[in-house]
Amino acid sequence: MAQLVETSSDARARAGLTFFEREAERIAQVCLLLAERFMEGGRLLAVGGSPQAWSDAHHVAVEFVHPVIVGKRALPALALSPQDVTALRREPDTVISFEPLVVHDERFDPPTEDPFVRQELCETLYHILWELVHVFFDHRACSEVGAGAAGFLYPFLERGDDSLDSVA
Repeated sequence: MAQLVETSSDARARAGLTFFEREAERIAQVCLLLAERFMEGGRLLAVGGSPQAWSDAHHVAVEFVHPVIVGKRALPALALSPQDVTALRREPDTVISFEPLVVHDERFDPPTEDPFVRQELCETLYHILWELVHVFFDHRACSEVGAGAAGFLYPFLERGDDSLDSVA
């Protein structure tokens, strides 16, 4: 049993490392795009069709409406059915859908056929999106509120650096 758990854990770790190393630049660009769309008044519309995707849509919507750091702004997000997104979407909204994970027409495919590992990597990705979109948004919006006690995690929010290179 221990060998099975170790083998499964190693496979998950390898898939995650491969996926996030491969997608790091694209993830950063999507986060910047979403932050800019939020600055233009857009919302995140999370779309779920199946019960599993519907659960993910609710989860990501809840994540986006609460700030990463206390004192930062919440970002507007809704969980919608595929039928509702067509009626409610407007510019500059961004749509995120699941099965596969697609964010603003960018499809992310984890490098595994294991459905549990795929979902785990997609969940990890949308948590990274949530966190980094807030960071890009805060950096672009030139918030006067620094990172506070989380400054060790987000040192670029404490500086007056206008460059997005340090954030990316």
